[in-house]
Amino acid sequence: MLIDLRYYIRSQIGSSYTLIKLYGILAKNRHLLLSRSSQICIEGFPRSANTFVYMLVKESSLDKLKIAHHMHCTAQLKIALRWGIPSILLIRNPIDAVVSLMLRDPDTSYSTAIKWYIRFYKDLKAYKDQLIICHFDNVINDHLRVISILKRNCPSLNLNKEINLKSLFDKIDELDNSEVNSITPKMVSSRPNSEKKEEKEKIIQQIPKTDKNNKLLSEAEELYSYYRT
Repeated sequence: MLIDLRYYIRSQIGSSYTLIKLYGILAKNRHLLLSRSSQICIEGFPRSANTFVYMLVKESSLDKLKIAHHMHCTAQLKIALRWGIPSILLIRNPIDAVVSLMLRDPDTSYSTAIKWYIRFYKDLKAYKDQLIICHFDNVINDHLRVISILKRNCPSLNLNKEINLKSLFDKIDELDNSEVNSITPKMVSSRPNSEKKEEKEKIIQQIPKTDKNNKLLSEAEELYSYYRT
């Protein structure tokens, strides 16, 4: 219940940089916040390869980068664009992103999650052409293509270090393990696994098939399609 409330609050204040900055400071996440010295901003709805892309950029650079990331708010991206900081928007199929979030935090309701997804991507529609948009499937299946796109758009990041994927995934696992309940590590892992796939199917079946929920999903899918064209 508290997690659901926290996500609801974040979805409401996410378009305000002043409010999200205050939230970040109070939540002791100030190292994730955008600043004038940030060299790149990476944001997306939760469970949309945020950790993978953050680690990919971090580990690919020959420099120690200052990266704004993981606040899951649109304000960071909008201010980053205003300041001329390269900005990556991550996006994933809505039902997969929402169900993955519900799996990670079981107290999150479908209604809160899908409405947050809609609010998040609707808020950035006017900025589509200014953002570097990375789709979840492309990121997961072809990381070299992502690096190539970033090199072309952000040459100052010096993304010229060869990546060892096994080492990268090991570091992602370390990040996950440092912040999750050890009872259910596979459920909250950023990496796919058979246990998560099975539980996701169960959650999808449990979502009430009401007209309201169908309408919300349709709206989310329209936004997803908008960013894919």
